[in-house]
Amino acid sequence: TAMVSEEAVLTSTGWTANVGLIDSIAVRNKPIYIDQKAHASLWDGARMSGAKIIPCRHNQSSDLQRKIEKFGPGIVCIDSFYSANGAVADLAAYVDICEKGNCVLVVDEAHSFAILGKNGGGLAVELGLAERIPFRTVSFSKGLGGFGGAIVCSRELAWWLTHRSHPIIFSSSVMPSESAANCAALKVVMRHPELGKACLERAQELRDI
Repeated sequence: TAMVSEEAVLTSTGWTANVGLIDSIAVRNKPIYIDQKAHASLWDGARMSGAKIIPCRHNQSSDLQRKIEKFGPGIVCIDSFYSANGAVADLAAYVDICEKGNCVLVVDEAHSFAILGKNGGGLAVELGLAERIPFRTVSFSKGLGGFGGAIVCSRELAWWLTHRSHPIIFSSSVMPSESAANCAALKVVMRHPELGKACLERAQELRDI
């Protein structure tokens, strides 16, 4: 079978990656399960889609499990690292629940991309779960300090999104100069994985103060 992480669809920002993705894959009046502290862009996409929004307790996979059993299959939206409080998702638990509950998992990796995982791939790569997650979104303005975003998915879904997502169809693409800068920054991340580890250590020091 084809791997999930075959392609990356570039977007003008991380915000448009989430908004365009959710609006494209959601079904009106069907459930979108979303963590209470998930990125605002995931919430915006859910609201624009007209789907049935079901908030879930922050970073509590057991609450998601109960709600899926009550309301049925849908889309699950979480962050890998939560910018609001620094929490790290129990990603393995969410992947298992979504697979068993026939739900589509969307993981926003804006704050873990370029910080950990092989070649800065993020939390899903670090945990070996990337190929079990249908959609991952990233922002280039966090760990890379650049501009733009991307949706990581299968080749088939990437083609579909380029013909479905309004922010991709009706907005300008990232400039070549910006893409060159993003690539240069990513090369630094790939050569120096210790930089991401140092960032996590400094963040922990600040939380411990």
